[in-house]
Amino acid sequence: SMNIVYGFVGLASALVISFVATIILYKEDPANSDGDAAKIEGQEAAAVQTQEGSSIAVGSKVEIASPLDGELISITEVKDDVFSQGILGDGVAVIPEKGELYAPADGKVVMVIDSKHAVSMETAEGVEILMHVGMDTVKMEGKGFEALVAAGDEVKKGQLLLKFDMELIREAGYDLTTPIVITNGDKFALSPAQVKNVKAGDKIAEVEAIA
Repeated sequence: SMNIVYGFVGLASALVISFVATIILYKEDPANSDGDAAKIEGQEAAAVQTQEGSSIAVGSKVEIASPLDGELISITEVKDDVFSQGILGDGVAVIPEKGELYAPADGKVVMVIDSKHAVSMETAEGVEILMHVGMDTVKMEGKGFEALVAAGDEVKKGQLLLKFDMELIREAGYDLTTPIVITNGDKFALSPAQVKNVKAGDKIAEVEAIA
């Protein structure tokens, strides 16, 4: 019977030693320092997917307007793998020149992130669009952002959705590049416009219904 007691004591000692060693020796891998941000991006995409889009005929095309004034770049140039590798979907990006984000089409606001750095909407045709102002700006916890709409609001193309303080965001060390992503790429294929400098309301992409 004492052998059983000794066994339990040994097991408990091993667990305690392992726990203490882990606490002392553990160091966060710098390559994974943005892991929480990536998880948040995944939650954004999941929230977008909760809406049922309207169906349109296969082959029908929808124009996507720029939500910002600035420079249009390829999504592959965005310095964040979540976007550049298309994890959330295909899209484009704009390096903004003005701290105002406008609706790229008629539709409904699906979600405004609590930290107000991102807005998702569904167009009247069922295209789901995520607009994410800056890289890692979730860490600003809403500072410098002002949301002018809320989930469930019906919006028109060109309507102001949110304002952001570009100077404050830059001073905090964040990249302002703003991805515009089609999160239901299983239903719509995106073709970026071949332009560089855009104003809010200019065509930046066309999506075609494929399913």
